[in-house]
Amino acid sequence: MSLRVANLATKMIRCPPEVILRPLARGDHVQRRLLTQENVASTMKRFYRTAVCTELKKPMIISQKESEDVDLDQVRIKVEAAAVNFGDILTVEGTYQEKIEPPFTPGNEFSGIVTEVGPEAKRIKPGTRVCGMSYGNAYAEEIIVNEGAVFEIPDEMSYASAAGFVVSYATAILALEKKGRIKRGESILITAAAGAVGLAALDLAKNVYGAEVFCAAGGEEKCQFLRQKGSTAIDYKKENIRTIVKSIKPRGVDLVFEVVGGDVFKDCFRSMAPDGRLLIIGFASGKHPMIPANHTLVKNVSVIGIYWGSYRGIDPQLFMWTITEVFKHFKAGKLKPHVDKTFKLEQVNEAFEYIRARKNIGKVVLEMT
Repeated sequence: MSLRVANLATKMIRCPPEVILRPLARGDHVQRRLLTQENVASTMKRFYRTAVCTELKKPMIISQKESEDVDLDQVRIKVEAAAVNFGDILTVEGTYQEKIEPPFTPGNEFSGIVTEVGPEAKRIKPGTRVCGMSYGNAYAEEIIVNEGAVFEIPDEMSYASAAGFVVSYATAILALEKKGRIKRGESILITAAAGAVGLAALDLAKNVYGAEVFCAAGGEEKCQFLRQKGSTAIDYKKENIRTIVKSIKPRGVDLVFEVVGGDVFKDCFRSMAPDGRLLIIGFASGKHPMIPANHTLVKNVSVIGIYWGSYRGIDPQLFMWTITEVFKHFKAGKLKPHVDKTFKLEQVNEAFEYIRARKNIGKVVLEMT
């Protein structure tokens, strides 16, 4: 065989397999690369920071938590702010009425931006600024809740204000308008008035209903703040509530918005006018007073308990009315929610100490960034 023929035979033998296998080899490489990318994507996990109670009565820690999938009617929210409530502190201390075993993330009020919605969530769209409520888990950079638990917030409302707006203001408007039947020009006495729900009641009573407002709080600094809001302020650490009220309103006040309980409740009860309405909002003192039923009869006064959260199940229409109504008043420029102080997420224990020391006037808020 000549050298030329031998070389041609060699090419004929070598070329076909190379021609066939080279593209297959390239395809196999591409396939391997795609499979590798899929594996990487499948193993990529998203994490976010959250404040965790790992042991009751101990400081919380900041931890990383893996993101979970959004269910059918749920929404994922990038949390911008979360309200710090006294109930959260009690929960971490293990003294709240509803006990939770560690580890858990506290916080029930938040605001932020919707980043993802489930296929059956139709009301809220990604990119919407919202505030909402949850059963825990709000002290975090991310939260997943049912769509019905979030509400769009106006552009002019800050995330810090929005985080603590709904519960306080919706509670106050339910108490004043629906239960207390407040009328323009009536008088009202608000206790724990420097707290979040007390300030909400003051804001509504003064700026929406045009009421004459008496406020009771502990300490001159808080009282001075309440006077600047247009109320008569009573320091119940040094002054007697009934004495001050009766000196200005001899008949007594038409409504009482009572948050403290104990001896404060008794003084407020004795400060009421005939046909007055006393609205029980809570017992910040931890003391549940005995109501003198015979006095309700003699003075024709009403004592009414207010638990706003229960109306989500009892009367959903009324529940939603309270929320839409306070947002309506805010958009009209009548309401000005007050945020006392903000802390970063990693300062959560400092925020707790600030509230424990009774330093706050209005809401304390955690900001995530």
